Amino acid sequence: MTSMYRYKPLEFDDTDLELYTRFLAEHYKQPELFTFEYIAWQYRDNPAGKAVGYNAFFEDELVAHVVTIPFRAVIEGSIETGLLLANAMTVPEHRRKGISVGLADNIERFGIDSGCTFIVGIANRNSTPAYIKGRHMELAGPLEARIGLGLPSRSEGRDNYDFQLAWDRQSLDWRLRRPGSTYWSKNIGGKQVIFTNSGKPGIKTIMGHFETELLDGELPRKAPSFLPVSLWIGMDSNLRWGRSLYIPIPQRLRPSPLNFLFKDLSGMNRKLAGKKLFFQAVDFDVF
Repeated sequence: MTSMYRYKPLEFDDTDLELYTRFLAEHYKQPELFTFEYIAWQYRDNPAGKAVGYNAFFEDELVAHVVTIPFRAVIEGSIETGLLLANAMTVPEHRRKGISVGLADNIERFGIDSGCTFIVGIANRNSTPAYIKGRHMELAGPLEARIGLGLPSRSEGRDNYDFQLAWDRQSLDWRLRRPGSTYWSKNIGGKQVIFTNSGKPGIKTIMGHFETELLDGELPRKAPSFLPVSLWIGMDSNLRWGRSLYIPIPQRLRPSPLNFLFKDLSGMNRKLAGKKLFFQAVDFDVF
């Protein structure tokens, strides 16, 4: 069945980016998110490297599009380059025909040939089983989501994580130029804490905390509106919730559990389940 389709890697000139923009805006039904500026920022401007992805065409019509974003992370003390699952869409009439499997296989081969050693994805409830069974990804654990006042307490000086993203000034500057989003920061305890609007009335999202020297430009120091409650979402074994004014968001009230998935491409069959992971909201593309 897949012989009916023509697979083609991503291209990055304006004409191709406009095609991907129209395709994603139409099929995700989110034209306010999937603008040309957003796709160019995500696919072409990333200082860690251009997006790694493939398209499937049927009779010269784009019918499937799967994309990953390069990023650097520290895994058990070693800085490595990996791929973050980003946009994946197959039009309904072409699903269940093996197209996405072929696209994902091509992405993994391209990633390995380019020196990438792992893939990470944040999957919702519906897509998690397909990634585990179809792509042999490991469910390392669900992201935690809490709301409260102030900031969570952390056990500083114990940042001995088995996995965390390796942000630098250039990559963080790129991340905070995400089109359509507004960020602000506050110096708290010698760290710069970055926030954004959660999209829910009165609630801001804690994007992450960083050393001051990593912020290349000056972010606004004040929220654009009154947002007294904070949302924290991520994974951090060093947070001390018992002493904070935060409560977990019940699963029934979450739009999705957001599961952290991992696949080792190094040949060493590494696993992350049960290990110390540090993953902040800034580390993926929801906000």
